[in-house]
Amino acid sequence: MKPKLLITLGCSYTSGIGTSDPYHHMWPRQLGIKLGFDKLINLGKAGASNSGCIKKFNEMVNNFPLNEYDILVIFLMTEPSRFSFFIDNEVMDYRANIPKWKNPINDNTLSRAYLEEIKSLQDCILEQKFYVDILESMCKLHNMDLILTSWNYSYTDFYKIHKNKNIHLFKTPKTLFPTNKDLQSECGHPNDKGQVWVMNEIVKGIKQNHSKWYSEIPNENLDWEVKNKIEDWQSTHFI
Repeated sequence: MKPKLLITLGCSYTSGIGTSDPYHHMWPRQLGIKLGFDKLINLGKAGASNSGCIKKFNEMVNNFPLNEYDILVIFLMTEPSRFSFFIDNEVMDYRANIPKWKNPINDNTLSRAYLEEIKSLQDCILEQKFYVDILESMCKLHNMDLILTSWNYSYTDFYKIHKNKNIHLFKTPKTLFPTNKDLQSECGHPNDKGQVWVMNEIVKGIKQNHSKWYSEIPNENLDWEVKNKIEDWQSTHFI
């Protein structure tokens, strides 16, 4: 039997921003331990876009011995108004703060030109779907299981147009955003307890709809690594 590998994608909600100790309290690490995975690779990055997450995932896939593991990929999608470009051989993420996207606060010519062509949030959701379809194809090609979910309110609209409902965490588009203020940090991200709440919601979805990956035998010796340091949020260009 091959060791089990968990790969997690997402933005600050996945990297642990808002907790007292991001590397310790982030939901990917807690989930990996609880469900008995052997190894975790967390690709979460504060400020990341959905397309940027998938581009970084593609880089990892091309440089990792995938055939040595049974692999589950969980993508906690972020807001669809973020986007990415390759600049100087690096994936750079940008964000348009809807509805303020006609008034960007920096002078990046590339992002300004892109924003001028965006007409609605639906455009962003269609762009998001394009990249998710690519992610789905990559996972299928490499025999990796994929689970989709999101903390963002637009997830319901994405769910409606995405054909393969079987890879979503729940049978309905449930958003993993802790509305209870006791679960939120001052910056609005899940705090220590909030990350536990997110983790438990994912466990519920896996148990109900993806039982192949459910386990009641934890692994306190989880081998885990973080590909993007918390400080990397400074490389995100907010608009």
